[in-house]
Amino acid sequence: MLFQGLDKQEADNVWHPFLDWVAKSPEDYTPIEAAPKIGIRPARHWWDADYIRKNLPDAVFSDTRPGAPETHVWWVSNQIEVGVFLHGYESAWLPASLLEKEQQKHLADALVASSRHWEVALHFNKGLAGGPPEAVAAARDTATNPAVLSAFALAIIAGGARRSTLVFPAMNLI
Repeated sequence: MLFQGLDKQEADNVWHPFLDWVAKSPEDYTPIEAAPKIGIRPARHWWDADYIRKNLPDAVFSDTRPGAPETHVWWVSNQIEVGVFLHGYESAWLPASLLEKEQQKHLADALVASSRHWEVALHFNKGLAGGPPEAVAAARDTATNPAVLSAFALAIIAGGARRSTLVFPAMNLI
């Protein structure tokens, strides 16, 4: 999950109630396998290979092919995508109206049903619903899909295979 404008303590404070709630409900939720890591770094270093290797050495793989530039890195979490042939790929902006009480069950049912066929990744860092009015107004004046203005997330649905093995059988929240 990406965020902007929070320091480490503020980010921890945002996540603490949710993580505490999950931990206190073991009969309802499978325990988290690994403790969540909440970290911060300047956005300008998101694809800075030298910075990442120095500060987050376990977060990326480097391209080890002969002659590959030092800047060729990819996130460990994307390793499954290397060498994949995509059979299908689709995205859809999810409007904030789907979060209204009477729509939540339909949204949950649709996400679960679709995840039985291909991976469904929800990119919450891409929609502008609930954002500052000035940010929404500025985006309205750009060459972007107008659905982003009222979207709370971008759903990406993809299916692919590598060596006859299904690669994306799960649901993924980003």
